[in-house]
Amino acid sequence: MCQINTDPMKSQLGYLDIVVPPDIIDRGTSTDQTVREAASVSLTCAATGSPQPQITWRREHSKTIPLGDGSQVTSLEGPVLNITKVSRQHAGAYLCIASNGVPPTVSKRIMLSVEFPPVITIRNQLVGAALGTDLVLECETEAFPKPPQRISGTFRSVLRLSLRRIKNSDYGSYKCVSKNSLGDTEGTIKLYQHSLRHSGFQITRLQRGCFKE
Repeated sequence: MCQINTDPMKSQLGYLDIVVPPDIIDRGTSTDQTVREAASVSLTCAATGSPQPQITWRREHSKTIPLGDGSQVTSLEGPVLNITKVSRQHAGAYLCIASNGVPPTVSKRIMLSVEFPPVITIRNQLVGAALGTDLVLECETEAFPKPPQRISGTFRSVLRLSLRRIKNSDYGSYKCVSKNSLGDTEGTIKLYQHSLRHSGFQITRLQRGCFKE
């Protein structure tokens, strides 16, 4: 209040609004989460500031957020992000972004890991090759936690088995096995002999740990 000591006395009231940039507080904000596929999870984000910050959820690298009804969105508003029936497509980094019009906008990165048992993909269960030719069997698995692999990326892993100058003893069944803490699975491919003039380079998708039965 501003006051002038005159007769009569005069005064004037004024108001001062103090603005405070947003700040995400650890208490009340989720840390990295690990859940099993088909379970539900809630990610929370707490922020202070004046005016009260607005919370926006996004995924890293502009990935979409799958919803329970099958649709996908690029962002969601609110302090809590609820995900029901978590799938492996939900795995990845989520950004909790707090803004209130007072710079700077702040964010926190929360990693969501989704556990699921191994899955094997086999494109061809029967592969033919001629004597003396070369062949590559490529194995692919999806699993988290990831089984030990020589080549891997995200929850997908690849292993290649190279056969050089195929001999009679190389023909037969090959098995790929993948295991993690949630289960194990296997796939089989049979390699048979055919004429060189009909042979061609073939690739089959198997799983981790190829070996001949």
